[in-house]
Amino acid sequence: KGEDSMSSTFKLKGLDKFQRDLEKKAKSVSGNYSFDELFPDSYIRSISRFSSLSEMFENNPEKITDAESFKQANQEILDQFISEETKFSNWQEMLNDAGTKLIANKMKF
Repeated sequence: KGEDSMSSTFKLKGLDKFQRDLEKKAKSVSGNYSFDELFPDSYIRSISRFSSLSEMFENNPEKITDAESFKQANQEILDQFISEETKFSNWQEMLNDAGTKLIANKMKF
């Protein structure tokens, strides 16, 4: 049986532009973000009983009120609080989730 296997190539127009747009968007989302950008009130409400990150921090045993008190907070106590008050097991897990959601949102075309 001498059947030729059908081999075809197709050119998809618009993919080059899509790739350029994607690369441009990826560059625009990399960088540093503030807590306000990472943890909008809607996000905090969706993962906890709190209405904002500042309310969540104020209720934390570490009483975090600003960047300085956040840096000085005991990581174990913060992680324990996060695991009791959210679906996350620690602060880093919550931060990773928030970052992923923020970037996914910014990458929308």
